[in-house]
Amino acid sequence: GIVVTAAHTLHRDEGLRIGTAEGTHAATLVGLDPGTDVAVLRVDGALPAPKWRDGEPRVGELVLALGRPNGGIRATLGIVSFVGGARQTAQGGRIDRWLEVDGTLPPGFSGGPLVDADGAVLGMNTSSLARGGGTVPVATLRRVVDGILAHGQVRRGWLGVGVQRVAVGAKRRETAGRDVGLLVTALSP
Repeated sequence: GIVVTAAHTLHRDEGLRIGTAEGTHAATLVGLDPGTDVAVLRVDGALPAPKWRDGEPRVGELVLALGRPNGGIRATLGIVSFVGGARQTAQGGRIDRWLEVDGTLPPGFSGGPLVDADGAVLGMNTSSLARGGGTVPVATLRRVVDGILAHGQVRRGWLGVGVQRVAVGAKRRETAGRDVGLLVTALSP
């Protein structure tokens, strides 16, 4: 009975309900991670398990984004337009591999799956991590969900240092062997 959705779509943490083909079910919030926009809910009883896609998607691959805006099921067909490397989000999360689909994610599709032509889930759609939306891939979902189920949150290291990238001056460039350095701008106890 575990359900994964976009954290930004939850406007409260009590009285949650999810809709399935069989009807609606009461759900409780297990935890959420704003850094990756992932929320984990628990529902009493068994739910059908999705078919997860472990292989990497390819640019040009046909995909289907699913959503439930206003309670009705909607789908939009697209192609994978970008498969990038790991990405740090502005909210402090880490996305293992960033996926983008052509076009803009329609309103109400955040938290829904992106599936391939065989119906296997490639990830969860979200509009809060990037302009136009994107997809949190299965690898990130598994890591984040495991952390939330084990600890109620995703544990991240914190150094307590604020830094800013700066160009290294010509005199120091030869000694440092780098063109860019970090300037410490803040320290936390």
